Amino acid sequence: MSRVKRKKQRKHWKYSKKFSREPALVGYIFLAVLLVFTMISKNPLLLFLMVTLFCSIINYQTNITTVRINPEPELFFSLLLTRVIGLKYSLIMLLIPTLFIDIYTARLDKDTFVSFILTIIINHIMYIFPTFNFVILGVTLVSIKFIAGLMINMAMNISIQEIFFEHIIGFVINLLTFLAFGNIILNLFI
Repeated sequence: MSRVKRKKQRKHWKYSKKFSREPALVGYIFLAVLLVFTMISKNPLLLFLMVTLFCSIINYQTNITTVRINPEPELFFSLLLTRVIGLKYSLIMLLIPTLFIDIYTARLDKDTFVSFILTIIINHIMYIFPTFNFVILGVTLVSIKFIAGLMINMAMNISIQEIFFEHIIGFVINLLTFLAFGNIILNLFI
C-alpha cells in the first residue's frame, strides 16, 4: 500500500478556504453596503436589488438546512416593493427567491406553488389600494394569505411539522415585521 504525500498548503489558501465555507457572508456584506446606498439614494433599482438579494440569501440558507424554519421575508418585501416601486418589480423579485432558489436547492414542492400564487394575489390587492395604510393592509393581507394557505395545505395533506415550521413561523414573523417596522421601513424608501 503506497502512501501519497500531499503538498503542504499555503497559509493564504487556509484563509480563502475558510472564507469559501461561508458564501452567504459575502452576500450579507454586499447587502449591508447596498442597504446604506439604497437609504441614501432612495433609488428604486437599488431597493429592488437589495430586497431580492436579501430574500434569496435567506431562502437559500433555509433550504439547505435540515429543519426548514422559513421566515418568508419575500412576503413582506414583495408588498413593500409593490407599494414603493410597483407591482412588476415585486413579481420579478418573487421569482428569484421563491422559485429559482427552490429549484436550485431541489426544494421545489407543491406548497411552494401555493405560497407563490397566494403571494401574487395579495400583491395585486396591495397594488389596487395604493393609498390605504400600509401596515393595516399588510397585516390583513398576510393574515388572509396565512388562512387560505393553511386551508389549502391541510387539504393537500402537507405534514403538520412543515406547516408549523414554514407557514406558522413565517406568518408570525411577517405579522410582527409589519406591526413593528412597517411604517419605519416604508418611510425609509419613499
